[in-house]
Amino acid sequence: MKRYAVSYIDWFNNDLQTVIIKAETALDAMKQDFIDRGFELPEEEISSEEAFKSMCFDCDCMMNAIEI
Repeated sequence: MKRYAVSYIDWFNNDLQTVIIKAETALDAMKQDFIDRGFELPEEEISSEEAFKSMCFDCDCMMNAIEI
């Protein structure tokens, strides 16, 4: 497994947080962090990083993952 630095910012609190997550892909790392924060993934499958980032933006937050 690879290690990713996953950053999350919430536009309500203007709070930027970064965690380290082990996952196969950056998308998997972002999904895991999203779930760990207590959110539920939508019913439809999100298969690309851009689609996931767009979904986050619609929820007034942003996420990104970078392999370390």
